[in-house]
Amino acid sequence: MANHVSNYISVYGNDAALEAFMTICNRVPDTDPDAAQSYNIGDASYMRKDRLDMPDANEHNYNYEYYINEVGAKWADLNEYDEGYAMLTSAWGGLIPLAAYISEEIAEADPNSYITLTCEDEMPNWFSVHAFHRGEQYDYAEWEWDDLVNSILDNYSDKIAPKTQDIDDWTEEEIDFLADVQYEEMQELQDNALNGMRQALEYDIEQMANAHTVGC
Repeated sequence: MANHVSNYISVYGNDAALEAFMTICNRVPDTDPDAAQSYNIGDASYMRKDRLDMPDANEHNYNYEYYINEVGAKWADLNEYDEGYAMLTSAWGGLIPLAAYISEEIAEADPNSYITLTCEDEMPNWFSVHAFHRGEQYDYAEWEWDDLVNSILDNYSDKIAPKTQDIDDWTEEEIDFLADVQYEEMQELQDNALNGMRQALEYDIEQMANAHTVGC
């Protein structure tokens, strides 16, 4: 497993939700909203309100447990953000607890808001997508390297002859083709899964809103 994981957060909601998300991102120390696209802005754990009450990050033994339980990795950096979007890098795992927390806080501004999280191990040994609403993970999908290879074998049978995962049996041209299409294939798997999750979640949110209106 590789050390670095890329995390991409997208926010879906009204203007109040988007403003709340910018407030969350701006909590990261030394962040200048006018320079929001600068690389590696700072420690992403500060996106949580309660992080401000924690001891200095150098107190490793105490903070390690906090990072794992409340952020999702032993360290996490906010790399860049804009309205409704953030890119973060973490160690070993995806930032599931942090994403759940963000969805809970923006729901205070817009109860119908939600966020999605896309995680990609740098190899990639694995990758995943997640949807969160009001502090809870609504749904997720995760793939391993073998799943990606199988998908490429299924979709490009005219380009890769061997129906085997053992790359030692592949020709050099087939290995090069795999390298050329693996990220495109990964993104398609992620996008298809996220589209299904978003449609289901938005339907459930609408049903909850209608039920609340009827009950009033």
